Amino acid sequence: MTAGRPARSTARAEWRAERAGWAAMAALVLAAALGLFGEGPLARAEATGSNGLVVRFSRFARARLPERLTVALPDAASSLRVSAGFLADAEVLDVSPRPRRVRYAAGEHVYEFDAAPGAPLEVTFRLQFPRAGRVSGWVAGGEGPRVGLRVFVHP
Repeated sequence: MTAGRPARSTARAEWRAERAGWAAMAALVLAAALGLFGEGPLARAEATGSNGLVVRFSRFARARLPERLTVALPDAASSLRVSAGFLADAEVLDVSPRPRRVRYAAGEHVYEFDAAPGAPLEVTFRLQFPRAGRVSGWVAGGEGPRVGLRVFVHP
């Protein structure tokens, strides 16, 4: 009988390890389905400022692959401010519509657009993150309040 106890103990340990492996695989598949590694409900984010600014972006991105950051400016804004720290970690591939002027001022990039007064404006940035890691910053419309952004970039 004493010889059987270690075998049962080993079998029980193997059974537990197998179940833990299955649980880890199931958690990984669930995370992928929810968008941890690409498209899905967890991947997309929308942040809204108190002045009506709406920012849509991906919470999770891949290094060296294009991503979109869309900003719907409130009716009164014809300029968009983006934190220099965010843009230091991202390469801007394209901005649509094209800004009339881009300038750097006090830790922020200011994009000025030709927009009719009182007309809504939606700006889309095509970005690429060259390195993996966490990227954070903010966006603001005109002189309005800042809306924070956080993106985790996978390798």
